[in-house]
Amino acid sequence: MRILTGIQSSGRPHLGNILGAILPAVELSKKTGNESFLFIADLHTLTSLKDGATIRANTLSIAAAWLACGLDTQHTYFYRQSKLAPYHTELLWYLSCVTPFPMLANAHSFKDKSNKLADVNAGLFTYPVLQAADILLYDANLIPVGKDQRQHIEMTRDMAGVINRLFYNNFKNDFNEILGSVFKKIDNLNIIINRINSNFKFHFELMIEENKVFSNQILNEIFHLNEKIIAVNNNFLSRPSNIRLDNLDITILNNIIKISESIDSNLIKFLPESSYYGTFDHEDKVEFISKYKISNYSPFSVFVIPEAEISEHVMTIPGIDGQKMSKSLNNYIDVFLPEKDLLKQIKKIVTDTTPLEDPKNPDEDITFKLYQLVASPEQIATMKANYLQGGYGYGHAKQALYEAVLVYFKEAREKFDYYMANPNEIEAKLEEGEARVKPIAEATIQRVREIFQF
Repeated sequence: MRILTGIQSSGRPHLGNILGAILPAVELSKKTGNESFLFIADLHTLTSLKDGATIRANTLSIAAAWLACGLDTQHTYFYRQSKLAPYHTELLWYLSCVTPFPMLANAHSFKDKSNKLADVNAGLFTYPVLQAADILLYDANLIPVGKDQRQHIEMTRDMAGVINRLFYNNFKNDFNEILGSVFKKIDNLNIIINRINSNFKFHFELMIEENKVFSNQILNEIFHLNEKIIAVNNNFLSRPSNIRLDNLDITILNNIIKISESIDSNLIKFLPESSYYGTFDHEDKVEFISKYKISNYSPFSVFVIPEAEISEHVMTIPGIDGQKMSKSLNNYIDVFLPEKDLLKQIKKIVTDTTPLEDPKNPDEDITFKLYQLVASPEQIATMKANYLQGGYGYGHAKQALYEAVLVYFKEAREKFDYYMANPNEIEAKLEEGEARVKPIAEATIQRVREIFQF
């Protein structure tokens, strides 16, 4: 299972990024059977941030956060989007050319800002297409996203389906041409064998003596394969175009090719009626296999159709103003700040005006909601009781939240500081990951180029 997660470098990672994306992605990467692609989406950042030095600094801090939160780069693909830009942007163009305008106009990323079109750049408008390229380039199966990103994954699936249909139609036409020639060989095989038996019995007997004619086993394989050919052809014709062709199909096709070669090798050298065998020869087979990359080990189509993984039980992490925590709203908590600065940030959490001595509703309080994310069950129960009984102020709650954050992220804060002090180590890990993903990106782009014969 290939899992892909990206995070923009529009700012230092905050509590919402870490709890909502980084830590869950790191845990998924540790599960047996998972193959994780974790990347920094620095190209996407250009839609809102244009200063290169700032983007680079943010990229380093985000990479440091991933590493500090336990990412094992030996068992994951960890890379920067910009370092694979030739592949991401080339695929962006191909996908853009099959994506209808209304689809992008209905994307949340555009509609949320469409009331101020002067602030909308083309990069923001095509944001979902680049996101689709990020996913499809690496054959990702599962994309962990928040509920607000579900629409973009559906758009990615639609784009992939269009390209797959182009490939599928090309393949089906070529495959049916091969089937036709093989059917012709098998049909005319009966004619040729009957001719040998009836008109050239002595020649037939001579070939038996010389052991140069088909064995019964080969003949049986040919005639039994006839039914398999019909079945697989019907399978192709009835299959939804967004479903990848599977290994069974490939095995049957390879068997068809082998039987065709058996017919050639056993009869064509003895009989002048070589035209009866059809036109599918060795050169045709080589060309077909080269074009469609047929093997018994890898399915052949252009794109994997990804699925969104949305954890419905995960709450939206609130910012200090109660809205969803976001860098763009400047309502976030940076857990990697020095202690004094972290406390100042937590103290800015918005509260109501309920007096200290009065009971308070914990379910409506931002501080308590954040505390629930980083404190132990016993600590949460204690704070809730304090809220309900009164005599416990929001200042007390914020101090408790601050202390809980320091405990929860103690090891991560230490590692973050280490990596930020040693940026060369971050760079080395990223460069290693980029070298590992490059062949995967190249293979995908080559498949798409073949569709358009580039």
